[in-house]
Amino acid sequence: HAAEAVEMPDTRPAETITHVTHDTDPALPARFQGQLMMRSDWFVALLIVSVLVTGIVKKYWSRYLNDLIQSLVYPSQISRLSTTNASNFQPSLILGVLFYFNSSLFLFQFLEHTNRTFVGLSGAIMLPLLFVFLLLLFVGKTLAYRVVGRIFGTSGQIHDYLSGSSAMSKAFGLFLLPIILFMPFVEPDTQLLLIKGGIGMFIMLYLIQITRGIHNNLTNIVSGYYIILYLCALEILPLSVLFKVLFK
Repeated sequence: HAAEAVEMPDTRPAETITHVTHDTDPALPARFQGQLMMRSDWFVALLIVSVLVTGIVKKYWSRYLNDLIQSLVYPSQISRLSTTNASNFQPSLILGVLFYFNSSLFLFQFLEHTNRTFVGLSGAIMLPLLFVFLLLLFVGKTLAYRVVGRIFGTSGQIHDYLSGSSAMSKAFGLFLLPIILFMPFVEPDTQLLLIKGGIGMFIMLYLIQITRGIHNNLTNIVSGYYIILYLCALEILPLSVLFKVLFK
């Protein structure tokens, strides 16, 4: 009887430990950690900053904002946006920064949702790195366009194309706002739909930008050659770099 009394305590803990181990899903901690990161106070504060900045632009530069949205349908509005004056400079600069800011938040949410790292790093440190990465990528592409335009004597066409590209980027940054706002507070399946919606919206605006660039510059064989060269070297290459960094 004494031996049986000693065996009972050894058997029950073993059964309990085995039961807990089999009921634990190894995938749950990573997904749960991603959800907590997107709902943390500092991340919600960044979302509030994005809303406030958008509200300020809407209040003080509503005309510029309306012209920006209309430029998606009426390309002639782009010339008004690219006019260099005091009334356009401030909202253009703010919305340009907002594009990088909101895009960084969206990519951060995407990486957290899919449990991916960025250049081998994870957690909050990814956010400023994503911002710097996008800034260098798109600013570098713009500078490359300017240099190529001077070399081939197509600076005028390059300026028009970059103006349209800038308008599309700013519009994309605005359209991302509701997506990044809802992302932390919905279920993972709904988050996946929002991510697909954001990617689909980027593809749609990007195709509009490319189509307009080809339509406006394919006036002869020479310009057709240039536009194909530009698309291959200055559009596809940056996108491939972005894709490789995010999905490697």
